Amino acid sequence: MPDFVSVKSAALQWGVSERRIQKLCGQGRVGGAVRFGRAWAIPAGTCKPPDARHGRKRKKNSRGDTEIRTNIELYGDRTRLLLRKKECVVYQLRDDPASGSITKYEVLPGIELFYNDFCLSEKFEHRVPVSSDIMEINHCREGRFECEFQNNEFAYLGSGDLAVNMLWNQPKTSCFPLSHYQGISIIIDIERASKPIEDVSKILGSDTLDLHALQNKLCPENNCCILRATDSIQHIFSELYHAPECLMCPYVKLKVIELILFLSAANTDCEQRRCRYFRKEQIDAVKEIRRYLTENLSRRFTLAELSEQFHIPLTSMKQCFKSVWGSPIYTYLRDYRLHTAAAMLRETELGVAEIAWQVGYDSPAKFSAAFKQTASLSPSEYRKNFVRKGYPASDRNNL
Repeated sequence: MPDFVSVKSAALQWGVSERRIQKLCGQGRVGGAVRFGRAWAIPAGTCKPPDARHGRKRKKNSRGDTEIRTNIELYGDRTRLLLRKKECVVYQLRDDPASGSITKYEVLPGIELFYNDFCLSEKFEHRVPVSSDIMEINHCREGRFECEFQNNEFAYLGSGDLAVNMLWNQPKTSCFPLSHYQGISIIIDIERASKPIEDVSKILGSDTLDLHALQNKLCPENNCCILRATDSIQHIFSELYHAPECLMCPYVKLKVIELILFLSAANTDCEQRRCRYFRKEQIDAVKEIRRYLTENLSRRFTLAELSEQFHIPLTSMKQCFKSVWGSPIYTYLRDYRLHTAAAMLRETELGVAEIAWQVGYDSPAKFSAAFKQTASLSPSEYRKNFVRKGYPASDRNNL
């Protein structure tokens, strides 16, 4: 059951007026929006409708509504061209426009940057043949990114992480385990981009901007490289996510050059660059464990029992689960219990003691203490606040 935010909160997050969001909700263009009296509540994590700032009817592009660049096809044939502007091109998912958008900027010849914003968990199949050396740099801002490679091994990108991969080593499928994802992709055609980058290097008076050398450094033998979250990476990308719209094009160019310079000069040791892979049977096992736990919230299990029941070694189970879902098993389950309890407090009339038992707490007092530690409100206060305001208390706490 999703948590909700108010129109005011969504307006601040999306950079759109409250009046505009209310109109979009009334038109059914904000997925999952629910009306409480005169107020709308929006599921937390909902992506901004790609055309939220454009109320007028969209004209079909003169080049055709289905023109999609090869880079966009990395997401499958579910994407379509939505809007072409002077500085960028916006794409959306064909079947469910509210579940995802992709905004593309031309950086330099051979280099493109994409802002990705998705709210879905289905897998994308990658079937695009790559005919030249193309490097893909991905940064995860929120959510998690799963890639399944041709050898049935899996790798994961978490919040703040940066991945560099040559598309010769293109995943066969990818998905977002937490059902939402925000991040940036930078596509570099090394042959086309080498001359522009060389020209920039001369202007800077530096010989460190060499894309072929960068490929050899980070992706030897076309392996995937993952750099876990650091302050330096965060600094570069945080400014890309908050770039002023009026300066977007030149700002994007500067930050991408800064990123290439940073990656070229960074002393990334073997341990930091190593991409940890998991076998398909391990991934299948922990996904089944997650399903089993969330369907049996009132029961308690030890890690040893789960390891034995699902035939996966204890250490592998703990490491794999954390890679897929972003937190240890008990932490994930605690948060899931409390979010489920919050939904039950909002949407049912069950008593606090009954809700505590259904989500796995033997003692209502322990449940209330855990809930208040997370939500800054007791369960009863949370329910009263929701009813009184007509929209979820989640605007002011963590649930």
